[in-house]
Amino acid sequence: MRSVSLLSLGALAPLAALAAPTSLNGNIFKRENLCSLSEPPENCQPDPNVSVEETARRAYEFYRAFIVDGDPRKMFSLIDTVYKQNTPGYASGPNAIWPLFCGGRIVGTEANTGWCFDAATNMSYARYATIDRWRWVDGCVHEHWDQGEKMPPQDACFVLPAEGEEPVEETPVVPTEQESGEEEPIEEVPAEEEPVEEVPAEGEPVEEEPVEEEPVEEEPAEEEPAEEEPVEEEDDVCEEPVEEEPVEEEPVEEEPVEEEPVEEEPVEEEEPADEEP
Repeated sequence: MRSVSLLSLGALAPLAALAAPTSLNGNIFKRENLCSLSEPPENCQPDPNVSVEETARRAYEFYRAFIVDGDPRKMFSLIDTVYKQNTPGYASGPNAIWPLFCGGRIVGTEANTGWCFDAATNMSYARYATIDRWRWVDGCVHEHWDQGEKMPPQDACFVLPAEGEEPVEETPVVPTEQESGEEEPIEEVPAEEEPVEEVPAEGEPVEEEPVEEEPVEEEPAEEEPAEEEPVEEEDDVCEEPVEEEPVEEEPVEEEPVEEEPVEEEPVEEEEPADEEP
């Protein structure tokens, strides 16, 4: 915070108390002076699991403690131990600004001031005599600016649910086929084509496909051993000698063969040829 802004805070404090609504007067006058302490009694412990909505709620509580309620205990419980300061003339760390806020002074009311938390940038803003901006990290105030700052548009500010009202989580609606108008593509199942046997034309030779004969495994026949019957040996039989009768041979008469005489033809002697002188 700038020194000029801080000085103006002291002048505005009584006016703010008079202008505060009746409903806020009780909170305004319940201020706690902790200036007897050399440092804040408690600082914020970063937690990466803090949600965006919880960070927005803490940003509103920080605005209330700083501007409306003047509550130093609550205010510094939301500032981490780093608190990087970008205001000229001020060192970083929460202890550097503790003496300015330990007395619990009021700056204004919600009617004449404003606040905003931009979830897109994780920044919170407070508007009073000037505009302050803070960056939130893991649910804690981590860094501060107050030089030429501007409030973001109202539609960029996070809207907190009312007290006692739980936030409604919007469930994404999946359009049906009729609402979307888009038809789901139908997967075509290819039909199984049966092979067509081609009939050869007349006169064309028919190719016969060779038939593969599966070899037949012959099981070897198990031969049962034949049982040999024992041969009974016959006792020696005395053979009687057989008398052979002599065969009488009849004499064969040979008939004499008559030879016919052969007539010899007379051979004519050739006459000697007459020799010419």
